[in-house]
Amino acid sequence: MSKDNFQYWKELVGLENGDFPRLIPLTGDKIKQAVVVSTRFNPIMDSIAEHPFVDIQVKPGWGATTLFRYFRYELEQSKLKIIVSFDFEQEELTGTLSEDDFSFWIKRQMAEKICQKFWDDPWPKNYMYEVTNFEDNGSSPWRGHLRHLIRELEECEKSEKFYSLFPFFAEHPVDICIDYFLANFQIQTVFMFLFPSNVDENSIYQLVGIIKNLFDGKEIAPAAMREVYFCTRKVFKEINEYYERPYQTIIYSQYSAAEIFKMLISTYEMAESSQTVSDVLSEDFISKAYDKRSTLNSIMEKVEALIVDSLNVDTSQIPYKLESGINEEARIQ
Repeated sequence: MSKDNFQYWKELVGLENGDFPRLIPLTGDKIKQAVVVSTRFNPIMDSIAEHPFVDIQVKPGWGATTLFRYFRYELEQSKLKIIVSFDFEQEELTGTLSEDDFSFWIKRQMAEKICQKFWDDPWPKNYMYEVTNFEDNGSSPWRGHLRHLIRELEECEKSEKFYSLFPFFAEHPVDICIDYFLANFQIQTVFMFLFPSNVDENSIYQLVGIIKNLFDGKEIAPAAMREVYFCTRKVFKEINEYYERPYQTIIYSQYSAAEIFKMLISTYEMAESSQTVSDVLSEDFISKAYDKRSTLNSIMEKVEALIVDSLNVDTSQIPYKLESGINEEARIQ
């Protein structure tokens, strides 16, 4: 009966759509709903602004993916940054990546981002034309050329086609491209990496080896480039062993019970727009389930179990707002 009552209660309060109370991954524009308070946000942004190599270490199961997407979104709002990101939870890192493939991956993202910036803002035309292989001979309008490139890039999976569209990237290695964008557009390139906690050590070794080959010993302007790693402490240790550099380390502390409850509020929209989860559920459920030794998913599984257990009452006695200390006398014996 408790499970049925749980479903009844969710329908009653308007939470039947979704997997409440699980903390579902935030994607797209919804990433703006992520809960990153200023005391967590500012040190990371300051470190990225001031240091070429930053690693943010997150305990396994405590939201590294959401954090990565959130900071990628925030950094992409800057007109003076190109964000090149590698999400190895979505794109499996198998240890078969070649240096040529990785360079193409980088350059394609750079081309997509720079074309969008060209579309939105007026940059020095001669440099814009060089990057996009445009000849201003009056036969084809600049905006039409740029629109064509953006459309083609959406379906450009092969390096041969990409380099035919953008000879600039075929002619210049990654480090020269990075310096070019800073020198001519004052745009910084930020590389962002998300490593899952279970990534294979050999795959890390190969990828970091490629990064080392691309950048080690190259005279890239200090302001031109940033590398930001989101990973566990164990994964970062392996990265640092393969390519030791002066990383700025941030140990991302685990969320409090209050922050997790705020995440729950921001994740689920109520049927009544004027209401939030706090209007129908007591924060005590989170406090009782909270355990730093666990993961966010495990905590929310326990929250659901506590909610279900609290609903072991006759259907007629189910309250609109659930309190963790529901009247024990109302429970079905």
